[in-house]
Amino acid sequence: MVSVPFQYNLTPGIGPNENQTQSLLNIQPVVPFSLSPDLTLVTRTILPVLSQPTATGNQNGIGDLNPSFFFVPKARGAWTFGFGPTLVLPTASDSSLGRGKWSAGPAAVAVYSKGPWVAGALVNNIWSFAGNSDRSSVSAFLLQPFINYNHAPWLVFSDRADRHRQLAGGQC
Repeated sequence: MVSVPFQYNLTPGIGPNENQTQSLLNIQPVVPFSLSPDLTLVTRTILPVLSQPTATGNQNGIGDLNPSFFFVPKARGAWTFGFGPTLVLPTASDSSLGRGKWSAGPAAVAVYSKGPWVAGALVNNIWSFAGNSDRSSVSAFLLQPFINYNHAPWLVFSDRADRHRQLAGGQC
């Protein structure tokens, strides 16, 4: 089943004087492709649409594109697991909206489904390998637990918590 979640984040207290607010809308289509009766490839691409505080006001546009590819064996029960690569492509419409680096790393997801409840976690780590030499290298870890209650086919109540961690030499 194809889904197109929209995730909106409003982050106050950032910017040059830490008194501005960042607005971020992540458009995150999830598309499965059957590779065999026992294996599915699930793609999840994140397109960030941002309003980023800068010293002269706000910069609006798109950030770096982040596709992930999960190879998912056929589930044998309530648990589903997927593993594969994640990439970050330097597609930002302005340098203040992205990292300016090509990055890649491993990704994994674990999902528990029972009735209307869906819970799990997504984890990945990316490292930069190319891009603008004037920009800092990237080494970033993400842990994103989630829980959804599917009330109706078109209505989902969801909560998630992101944990980003800056690793030595990287920026988060």
